[in-house]
Amino acid sequence: MIPHNKPLVILPNTLPVPCSDLLVSGDRLFYWRVDDEYRKSSHDGMHHKLFTALTCCGEREQSGALMHGRHLSRSITSCVGQALVEGMVLVLVLISFFIAIPWLGRLFDIGMQQMHASRYAAFQWSRQLQSPDEKKIKHKFLLSNEHQWRDRRHQRIVTAESINMRTERQIVLDDDKQPGKQVAQAATLRRQWGLQDQGVVNIKLAVSPIYTGYKQNSSTSLGLDAGFLERLPLTIYRNTAILVDAGHSDSDKTSHYRTGQSDLAWQEVAERSYALGKHIQRYAEPAEGFARENPIFDWLLPWAGKLPQHHLESLQEK
Repeated sequence: MIPHNKPLVILPNTLPVPCSDLLVSGDRLFYWRVDDEYRKSSHDGMHHKLFTALTCCGEREQSGALMHGRHLSRSITSCVGQALVEGMVLVLVLISFFIAIPWLGRLFDIGMQQMHASRYAAFQWSRQLQSPDEKKIKHKFLLSNEHQWRDRRHQRIVTAESINMRTERQIVLDDDKQPGKQVAQAATLRRQWGLQDQGVVNIKLAVSPIYTGYKQNSSTSLGLDAGFLERLPLTIYRNTAILVDAGHSDSDKTSHYRTGQSDLAWQEVAERSYALGKHIQRYAEPAEGFARENPIFDWLLPWAGKLPQHHLESLQEK
């Protein structure tokens, strides 16, 4: 309220506008106020005209103040409504996290067990040189009591029917990528020793988690399906590739047998030596005077598992 202890009060830093009888200072609107006694005692019509114009100006300012108050009230109401909407959105996000985090954790765990299963099957193939036992591997890594992945209704999501395991042999390696490369007689030795690559073994494992017990029409008031994450058609793939039968053996006997099956590296020379030894034995045996045992014409397998003494260390020396 502008004080009116004087007949006529003009606010500082104001400028009268003749065309509209208003006072403008920056972006604010001010007016003059004349008290009643001064207006009554004045006989000048100019004073009355000025008082009337300024009174109208004051009414305009009061009306603007009321409109500003109503606008401020609507702004506060709109802020309260916006906060309510933001709170509801935040609650929905938290609920989504509550559902999505366990769902994603189960998928990561299933994928990790698939990787273990594919590696186990690949190394089993490399030792046995035959297809791995799928039933045993599935039970060991995905269907045992230690691995029970269940949905929110406590139903198993991984079953024997949802697991697909297959073995593939990829393209055979080039000669430059195999033992001996393209050296003379290398291809013959690889073939006779069983080192020729027959194709890289690729163990592929696919698991499709199955969620049951949810109705298609079970949805929230917002139209979002409560279990839409759990019914996504997901399939998890894992695979392990390994080069098998590259010259390794699972025992000393197998290693000696692999060495002796090559004609170029062993059999051709050994057979000629055996034939010459047997021919000499036929003539030397009747004249044997020391009762010695007959010679053994196998110079390979009897040495399986045996090493020269200087290659061995006793436990006491350690």
